[in-house]
Amino acid sequence: MCRMAAYVGNSREEMVGLYRSLKATVRSEVESKGVRKAEQCMDGWGYVVASDCGIVHYRTGRSILDDRISLPNTEGMTYAIFHARKATDKSTVSWEFSHPFAGRVGSGQIYLAHNGQIKFNARDGCTMDTQYGLEVIEREGVERGVEKLKGIVKTGLNLLILEADAGPRLRFLNFYLDRTKSGYFDMFYRKTDSGIVVVSSTLRQNGIKTASRVPYGELMDMDSL
Repeated sequence: MCRMAAYVGNSREEMVGLYRSLKATVRSEVESKGVRKAEQCMDGWGYVVASDCGIVHYRTGRSILDDRISLPNTEGMTYAIFHARKATDKSTVSWEFSHPFAGRVGSGQIYLAHNGQIKFNARDGCTMDTQYGLEVIEREGVERGVEKLKGIVKTGLNLLILEADAGPRLRFLNFYLDRTKSGYFDMFYRKTDSGIVVVSSTLRQNGIKTASRVPYGELMDMDSL
């Protein structure tokens, strides 16, 4: 399971804290004897941050634990997505397969992070399922594309989608097939004085005190929470 988190708000300190919580989550899983190496999110990571300072999109094949970077400066309302990847196919560990992926819907730029698996055929010309999922959304639009992807889910379709040009706007989806695995797939959210965070379940153990599960199966705007 990949780990991911999103932030909408006007506090750079909170955004940096969210990144640190993601990093702490990956570190705790690496150090835990109960988490197998194949299940650790060490196969690259990335982020997109949009604010009045502009948009910064970063991806690397390095582990979030091995990467030494500083997050960009921000001003005003900030929209951010962070993702630490666990690759199903280890041959795809590379910056070009790290999330968030970038694409276009109409004339607008979008960024997509995904946790779970989507059914796709290699004849579609895609190397991995998230790449295919982005192509569906680019072709169909966000709402119709997400509905189409729900019909070809293999395990889960947890999504974070930043539409950077018209707003910006950050949306999320919490969707998976096996409802007995809610503790594994569910995402959670927390409102603060400065913003809103949406995170994978395990980040709650590393500094993110969340109040509620996000609604199941609904493509929602973070500003609506």
